[in-house]
Amino acid sequence: MTFPGAGANLLPLGTLVGGRYQLDRHLGSGGMGSVYAARALNDGRPLALKMIHREHTEDRTMVARFQREGRLIAKIRHPNIVEVFELDEDDGAWFIAMELLEGKNLGTAMTDKGVYSLAEAGPMLLGILDALEVAHAEQIVHRDVKPENVFLPGGADARHIKLLDFGVAKPVSQSAQEQLTRSGVVLGTPEYMAPEQAVGMGVDQRSDLYSVGCVAYAMLCGRPPFVDNWPLRVIMKQAFEPHVPPSRLRPDAPFADAIDRFIARALEKKPAERYQSAGAMRADLALLLDA
Repeated sequence: MTFPGAGANLLPLGTLVGGRYQLDRHLGSGGMGSVYAARALNDGRPLALKMIHREHTEDRTMVARFQREGRLIAKIRHPNIVEVFELDEDDGAWFIAMELLEGKNLGTAMTDKGVYSLAEAGPMLLGILDALEVAHAEQIVHRDVKPENVFLPGGADARHIKLLDFGVAKPVSQSAQEQLTRSGVVLGTPEYMAPEQAVGMGVDQRSDLYSVGCVAYAMLCGRPPFVDNWPLRVIMKQAFEPHVPPSRLRPDAPFADAIDRFIARALEKKPAERYQSAGAMRADLALLLDA
């Protein structure tokens, strides 16, 4: 494989990766890498290739984080988590081969739709919690649960979401020295970040559940619980300000009081006071949906 010229991130379509995958189209890019639709030459199988950007190939921290993402997801087999086929490298460029998903992410869907009813949002939230329950059982914390990392396969039942992008995930047992984060850098997305994560303290599965609470709030209210033009202000609000109850924003929504209680527990500032497991949060949400 030949890299593009200096300063370019995208590989030309038709590039052969690892001697067995041909790039067909570019799907998207992020800070770490780009994702392409590709096909396996031996059997024509369509798949997605996530490739680390050229300028990061000499960054040992970035490469280690990319490798960790591939290895962590490969450990998990669940309908609500994107399936990874292999982690490999080609001429120094690491790539992850995974299932190709057709559809759109929840962030795009929320922009298109605006506000969801509980009946519409509930099945998707249950799918997210199912995925996290399995990841947490493997002692893996996602650390970046947000609408853009929830994929909605086209034409599928709402429950069949896929949780994506474990790029900042970490094993619960990992020590501070092994977390592969640069000093002073907070990983995650401010609008969906748990208070303890926002202030740089230790995270665990309850941090992911706070993020699910933020996603639920955004789906039901049309915006995350804390917003501001400045990310640092959002972080400070996550850590120290109370959220506005959903019933204040949508007073006519059915089961407003029950939704308020569910969201309030999910968004507790202290981890010990919020949901302690994805299963417990899922059970309360299922009761709310059955009411």
